[in-house]
Amino acid sequence: MSRYLIRADGGPHIGFGHITRSSALADALSAAGHHLTWLSATPDILPQRVRARDDIHAIDPADRPDLIIEAARDKQAAALIGDWVHSDAELVSNLRARGLPVALVGNVTGDTQCDLFVRQRLIAQEDGYGPHYLDGPAYLLLPDAYHDLPARAPQGRARRVLISLGGSRSALIDRIFKLAEALCEHAGLELDRLRPEPGAQPHPPREIVDRLTRADFAILAGGTSLHEAAACRLPTLCLPIVPRQLERASHWETLGFGISLVPDTPHWEGEFEREFHRFIEDDAFRANAATAMATLVDGRGTQRVAAALTARWAAPATITESV
Repeated sequence: MSRYLIRADGGPHIGFGHITRSSALADALSAAGHHLTWLSATPDILPQRVRARDDIHAIDPADRPDLIIEAARDKQAAALIGDWVHSDAELVSNLRARGLPVALVGNVTGDTQCDLFVRQRLIAQEDGYGPHYLDGPAYLLLPDAYHDLPARAPQGRARRVLISLGGSRSALIDRIFKLAEALCEHAGLELDRLRPEPGAQPHPPREIVDRLTRADFAILAGGTSLHEAAACRLPTLCLPIVPRQLERASHWETLGFGISLVPDTPHWEGEFEREFHRFIEDDAFRANAATAMATLVDGRGTQRVAAALTARWAAPATITESV
């Protein structure tokens, strides 16, 4: 079987999405008999199951190419799977020039060119990568716990709301939590707060699935938690927190999965309150959103991506000494 390197970090400043989806991909590759070596600046953030199973190496956040090449040669790796917040075009170019294939996961790559680009978007778009390109809901990286979840049939007034805005901390996020808490108290709704403590690991996938499934609707940021909600058929009021989440949030509303509002803009709190009450009272709106999600997201994207990786790169990469 083959070995793959995974380069990913997580934490309060950049969120846990990179670690969550990379861990899901690692699980699929491991289940198929392959081996994983992680290169991470935040090894303590990796889930316990990953740390117990995979080979973990702490790496300088500067991503010096010699360290990655050394790991690839030492482990006889077939390819590097990189899931950065922002990809370093020079670094990736150096690695590829020395013979290490690079698959990039995510949406923000700038000018970086890679051997396989795995976009994490709800609507596929042609961006010029041709056959070296996986995009759209069929390739969303989700843990096994999200496979083929049952359909929802919302009926009547909502009773339970889940709010999760990622692992980051900011004054805006605190405002959103307080606003949601006040609205839930006024409407008599149960509020489930999914908010990791600083330094804590992400919640286990099965726990998140259970909490998403119990909720009638959610308030989420525009990160990978939207993919989890889609797999759980959970109508969501999306509040993109940072600019890189705007595209995913726009797609969310376009597909009919819920509503997207950009927080901290003029009149956003009034719009938030109005839409919040719509989610409570309009069960037909929630039912239509749940049906649309079930049509497009089956939760099996991780297996498709793993199959594409192993079909493309099985043998150890041939690494040169220098460019």
